[in-house]
Amino acid sequence: MTAILLLLVLVLCLGVSFVLSGMETGMPALNRLRLRHLVRQGDKSARLLHRYIQQPERFLLTILVGNAVATIAVMLIFVHLFRQWLGDHLWLQLAGMLGVAFLLYAFGDLLPKMLFRQVPTRAVLACARFYAWIHRLLSPLVWLAGMVGELLLKVTGGRRFTGRLIGNREDLWRVFQESSTGLTRDERSMVNRVLGLQTLTVGALTVPLANVTIVGEDTTLGEVFALCREHPSSRVPVKDIQTRRICGYLSLSALLYAEDLPANAVAGNHVQPALFLRESDLVETALQQFRRTGQRFAIVTDRSEKEVGVLTLEDVLRHIFGRLEL
Repeated sequence: MTAILLLLVLVLCLGVSFVLSGMETGMPALNRLRLRHLVRQGDKSARLLHRYIQQPERFLLTILVGNAVATIAVMLIFVHLFRQWLGDHLWLQLAGMLGVAFLLYAFGDLLPKMLFRQVPTRAVLACARFYAWIHRLLSPLVWLAGMVGELLLKVTGGRRFTGRLIGNREDLWRVFQESSTGLTRDERSMVNRVLGLQTLTVGALTVPLANVTIVGEDTTLGEVFALCREHPSSRVPVKDIQTRRICGYLSLSALLYAEDLPANAVAGNHVQPALFLRESDLVETALQQFRRTGQRFAIVTDRSEKEVGVLTLEDVLRHIFGRLEL
């Protein structure tokens, strides 16, 4: 009878350790959109998980306390069994405890984390009710651990966790790398490019002037259209005759749909003001400027304010989303 009871306690403790370790990995990788959808549908497991997500501190304390209790219980059971089976052979007992520690790590920590990482949403939903039972059973110990934590915060002068898991973009990038297994290669690449905008400069996306069709203010529109047929472009920079500096650009779409356009009209009469950006500016800054001014075309300058290239809103979006193949 005692052996059966010990076996049941051992299986229960291993199950608790398995579920808690898996939940620790599965909850951060959970599909929150699907979870909210299931909550609206009235799924009980989803409601439990949603409540635990709102209390991350108690959730982590439950995992900490539960794993500690389960590990201690398993080790005590095997100490009792080894003393009965191996007698006074201390080295054999020590070797046996090392084997138990390895098995506990493999099946109570490593294996559940690997499984929950593969299918986090499904696995966490399946174990939600078992976790709720563990949470209720350990609530006195969790409360006590919370009180000890509060006392330590007061003694050390630390600050209480506010529930904000992501403090900056580095944290967001790290969480994304750890929980992006459900995304396609294109989706992961797109998110990486978005997160990388904080360090990407305008110069990295600039098209050099050597590769751009440029016309003078005295160039006729007929000549402009001919150049654009040879070198397809929807916007053409216009250079001032006197200063030899770019003063704006021509929008071919606006010219093509313009009414009563004289055949001998010159580019200088239809120049639109361009947005000027420095090549050292961040792409994030460029996006803000595009949005604020409504412009889609910018002239890029170097430190000496000399034009070095052009940048369009389409160039930035192409970098973020890639080339779309329909």
